[in-house]
Amino acid sequence: GTVSSLKGKNLYLAFGKNTKFNGDFNIEGLPNIDETYIHFDIKNLTTSRSDLQTIQVPPFEKDKRLEVPANIGKFGVMKFKGKIDGLINDIAAYGTLSTAIGNLNADIGISNLSDSKKTIAYHGKIKTNKLNLGVLLDNKDIGTVSMNVNLSGKGFTLDDLEAKMEGDINQIQFKNYPYSNIKITGDFKKRLFNGKFESRDPNANLDFYGSASFVNKIPELD
Repeated sequence: GTVSSLKGKNLYLAFGKNTKFNGDFNIEGLPNIDETYIHFDIKNLTTSRSDLQTIQVPPFEKDKRLEVPANIGKFGVMKFKGKIDGLINDIAAYGTLSTAIGNLNADIGISNLSDSKKTIAYHGKIKTNKLNLGVLLDNKDIGTVSMNVNLSGKGFTLDDLEAKMEGDINQIQFKNYPYSNIKITGDFKKRLFNGKFESRDPNANLDFYGSASFVNKIPELD
């Protein structure tokens, strides 16, 4: 028959080429996976997009697999330590994520929007240390970024990104130059920024309030 409650202590689990889990878990509410509460206390989790895509999801008789955005593959083999709580389609994560393009600390909520593109939405606090944002956004002009910001939005590419951001950018590379000491508050939507930022970089000492369009090759500022 069905299992409604499942718990584990000091569990070690491995599958695929890269996936290993060590920690505690508690799952309540099965077999209705959409209403099942999930709690993981993760001592160590290593995985990759290719492994995640092999996971079967209900209804199992249709051989349906977990859908993972293509950009997640750019993180390479990911290592996470922290806690995960919530429902399968609306979950919160707190901890440290190490990836092939940099590291980040996050206290963030993640949900799967029920739109035609099945977009991933997110909100919370993110701190990065030399995360290669250009690789993630597929933009050669942008390099690594170290920042501590409050962030909410959806999408991972410049064409579908819609996000609100507020916080400090300690350093961001643009055209191979590392700009530093930037405070930013604004909205990004499909290559358009509206808001304000204060920069105290020696080569960009300015206050900006307005919009910046990155639709064309040369940015347009207002």
